[in-house]
Amino acid sequence: MEKLLSDLVECGKTVCLKKIKDASNSELWGIYLSAQAHLFFDAEARWIEETAWWSQTKKVLEIGSGNGVYLSKLAERFPEKLFQGIEKLPPLVKQSNEDFGSSRLSFYEGDAEVFHKYWVGSADTILFRFTLQHLTDSIRALKNAWHYLVPGGYLLIIDSCDIARRSSHPISAIEDALQLVAERQREKGWGNRRVTLDLLKTLTMGKTFLDHPYELIFSNLDQEGKVLCSTIHFTERRNPKLGFGLNLLFLNLLHRTYQIPIDLDKAYDQLKDHLKDEKARTSPGIHFLILKKATLNTSMSKSLENHL
Repeated sequence: MEKLLSDLVECGKTVCLKKIKDASNSELWGIYLSAQAHLFFDAEARWIEETAWWSQTKKVLEIGSGNGVYLSKLAERFPEKLFQGIEKLPPLVKQSNEDFGSSRLSFYEGDAEVFHKYWVGSADTILFRFTLQHLTDSIRALKNAWHYLVPGGYLLIIDSCDIARRSSHPISAIEDALQLVAERQREKGWGNRRVTLDLLKTLTMGKTFLDHPYELIFSNLDQEGKVLCSTIHFTERRNPKLGFGLNLLFLNLLHRTYQIPIDLDKAYDQLKDHLKDEKARTSPGIHFLILKKATLNTSMSKSLENHL
């Protein structure tokens, strides 16, 4: 997979763009999700394992597990824990179990926005990784997750935050695409790439149910998307060719998913210039949130149940 993406830059613009154009949606998503997991995993895992609450975690549930690559890497890194994934698309669930299923790792069909009684009290830690931004009703998904956690359990959210993205060489093709996506999401109600900032404001202001069932433990960004700490650092220079291919796939997927115009020819040139400069650096905008399940009194619990 890494070699496949890295080789895109070696085959020249015409062949590169044709390969991407000719690939099916499922092929692009499969490669993209796998590459994203490989590119970011080491930095994320190092940070996760240094947190005090992670050492107490025995059962992990990922909601929106995709093709299972990321959760399989977590299971490999932390063999003392049990892992389960919930994914909405049956083909991905089937493939994940075939590729990675074991006595410590299994995948099930399920929808983040639909309450599943089976998962109540099943996890010490729940992971939403690049999932909330795609949901129509992220609040409902968070309500469901509250029930799936054991008392005092933790919710780890990792998601996109475009305004926190930083690059030494601005790539207008990406910036323009992200702006068009945000407009299309508002117009069609197809998710929200600012969802974690909205959630952070909700938790801080305490104006909805979230003020009660979750306690904010950590955020690497403030409410405006400003980076508060450098605890987690990413750079594409670890594997610049992989980053090049990943960005091209990302733009093509945005084009196909949101039906927005994207000049891939221009994007290729800009990304190639970025790749050639050894001093170029890019840190993708990623928001990390840790929430803790709060204990509710009887009336609050009843209120939460009524929203299911």
